[in-house]
Amino acid sequence: MTEPETPTAAFILSLIAGIIILLSGIMLLVMGTAFMSEMMGGYYLGMMGGYTGITGFISSMIAWIGVWGIICGGIILYGAYMLSSDPASHGMWGFIIIIISLASLFEGGGFLIGAILGILGGIFATIWEPVHNMTEAKK
Repeated sequence: MTEPETPTAAFILSLIAGIIILLSGIMLLVMGTAFMSEMMGGYYLGMMGGYTGITGFISSMIAWIGVWGIICGGIILYGAYMLSSDPASHGMWGFIIIIISLASLFEGGGFLIGAILGILGGIFATIWEPVHNMTEAKK
């Protein structure tokens, strides 16, 4: 029995895109929280104190944008895993990877290269056809 074919190029591009977007999200989250703690002099005022002013707003927004990047990167990594483990649903996972890669542009898209690689990986996944289907169609 032969191994089932998988969309290898789509898997690799989506995997790299997910890693890059995840890392950029982690970087933004760390920057936002580090800026918050630096702004407060390393002292957190407690639950009701919070961070006030425009600098507190900006640093918390940077942190939340980082969380969005982590979520998008995780979904793309899961989509890449599913391309490899369940190639029969390549069209659905390719579409999901494209949509989430476009949504990751709100956090910078993994320095933009992550979003581009994700979109390409999603396109490759949706247009992928197993080789054995093409040889049977020619007969």
